[in-house]
Amino acid sequence: MSEVSLLRDAAAACERAGEWLEADRIYAKAYELAVQERNIAAMVDGLRRMANVRFRHTEAEEAAELAELSAEIALRSGLRAAAARAWNVLAVIRHSCGDLREAAALYESALELALEADDASTAGIVFQNLGVIANIHGDYRGARILYLETIASFVRSGNREAAMTAYNNLGMVCTDLGEWMEAEVYFARGIEIAEQLPDITMLAKLHGNRAEPLIRVGDFAAAQRSLSVAAEFAARTGDVRTEADVNRYRGIIARLTGDYDAAESYLARALEICAGDDLALERAEALEEVARLRLAQKRIGAARILLREAMEICKRLAAARDVIRLGQLYEAAAPAVESSDAACTGRAEEERRASSP
Repeated sequence: MSEVSLLRDAAAACERAGEWLEADRIYAKAYELAVQERNIAAMVDGLRRMANVRFRHTEAEEAAELAELSAEIALRSGLRAAAARAWNVLAVIRHSCGDLREAAALYESALELALEADDASTAGIVFQNLGVIANIHGDYRGARILYLETIASFVRSGNREAAMTAYNNLGMVCTDLGEWMEAEVYFARGIEIAEQLPDITMLAKLHGNRAEPLIRVGDFAAAQRSLSVAAEFAARTGDVRTEADVNRYRGIIARLTGDYDAAESYLARALEICAGDDLALERAEALEEVARLRLAQKRIGAARILLREAMEICKRLAAARDVIRLGQLYEAAAPAVESSDAACTGRAEEERRASSP
């Protein structure tokens, strides 16, 4: 195995452990060595991988520039599969910054190149990311079809890391569809792969997401166990999104079991974590749960104010189904309701559906 390959594998291990700065340092070293060796394929790969990790710990535009450079060199060198992978990373960056239209166009271009190059692994990743876009627009069944296409592609390619993310996304869309047992099966399969790799970043995400179907079926003890694992791994990787979710789900359990003081504390912590614009969806979800707590406390006016704020956020994010659900809850709370319903927050999910670079 070449020195560039050894460096790449070492950096990938750091990525799975959530050690973004160290992964970036090693990928940069591999890229410099590839330049010295005039190894175009390794240069393109190094730029794309640096773009992905820099997006995790630095400015999005810097990461986007690296992804664009990777794609440009790949296209000029006739490396169509490599260009597809770079365009996919660029699409993920645009997607995460809220530009869904440009992201969707980039995903479609990446998919076309991947299929032309007969690259099943990259095609599977892009199918998955298009599924995330469909999910955001409320097309849950369309998203599930795309996620199943993803699994089929990964079976052909043997890409376990990407399959793990696909199982997470299938679990999420089944949760949105109210298919709790199927969601639990998919999350469990994703956790199994994440433990084998191991990948603690995805373990945090999967265990956090698994809590919702468990709460829905009333298995609060299992949900709490899953949340404890998620919290432990999220703390190790600095995953604030999962930390926010853990507190929100713990707040839901406390509300449903009548411990309103604990619910208040957990949800306040969730809102504190979601103060920034980059966690807007998580803030909307936390606001909805505080509103449900206010409804349980018979504080109707306060609940409606919170629901209006959550709706405004979801409108900005083009989360159509979330806007509809929040609007229905808002109208049901006017001028009074008998009690809050026991539903957990639904979502037009972005980050927890883990768009794959």
